[in-house]
Order: sequence, then C-alpha cells, then structure tokens
Amino acid sequence: MRTDFTPLTDSTPAYLSCAVSGSDQRTLIATVMGAATEVERIHTEGQQVPRDYMPFSDGEAGDHSSVVRFTCVTRSTPDAPDRTWYYTAALNLQAPDNPAFPAPGRQKTAELSVAFARQAISKALGCTNTIQLPDAPYKFT
Repeated sequence: MRTDFTPLTDSTPAYLSCAVSGSDQRTLIATVMGAATEVERIHTEGQQVPRDYMPFSDGEAGDHSSVVRFTCVTRSTPDAPDRTWYYTAALNLQAPDNPAFPAPGRQKTAELSVAFARQAISKALGCTNTIQLPDAPYKFT
C-alpha cells in the first residue's frame, strides 16, 4: 500500500491518494483531489476517471472506476476565514486483461468511492460543514 497526503493550506486544498496492489497484479487507486472552483473540479475530474460510467446521486460509476463529488468548507488556521473547496473522490481499479478477474461493477465501485470519500472527509480533509453522501444501493440514471 502506498499513501500520499498533502495537507490543506490557505491557498490549496488537501490531497490524498492511496494505491493498493494485490498479488493478482490488480491495483486499486483512490484519490481525493480538491479544486478552488466548480469549473476547475470538472476539468480535473475528466483526467481522473475514464468516461464509461453512469450517473448516480453525487457521482458516476463504471465497471472499473467511479467518482463522487462533494463540497468542503475548511479553515486552515483558527484565525483564517472559511474557504470552500470542490472535491472529487475517484476510484480506479487497474487490472490486467484477464477474464479470471472480472470487473467489480458499477454498484461496487460507487460503494467504494463513497466509502473512501467518507473516510477522507472525517480523517484528512478537515471539513467544517456537514456533507451528505448517498447511501447504497445506488440508482443509476
């Protein structure tokens, strides 16, 4: 397992990335990346997850990847003003092309990205606002 973390500053959001490699040559990469604006988040999101996913409440999921979006209000120091960041929690399973390793599917990737986002919110990002993420089972549209 490999984890990278960059803490929040006055001018940049926190960043968290975890990669887990299995003995079967599959790698699960989970990343939480923030942006200063909604437009910037949309641009960054397009670079994180392939576009084979379908929408669900607050996110999108494909057979190997998913993304969930949330807004986080933070304060870098007690005397600093509140700052709003626009986060994307992305999950990507990189697997060799081998039929013995089927894709987990949209429902599971959505579940994993939401679970990862919840952990990041509670343990790493320092959000001061209440964030409501969807619960499984996810309904895709």
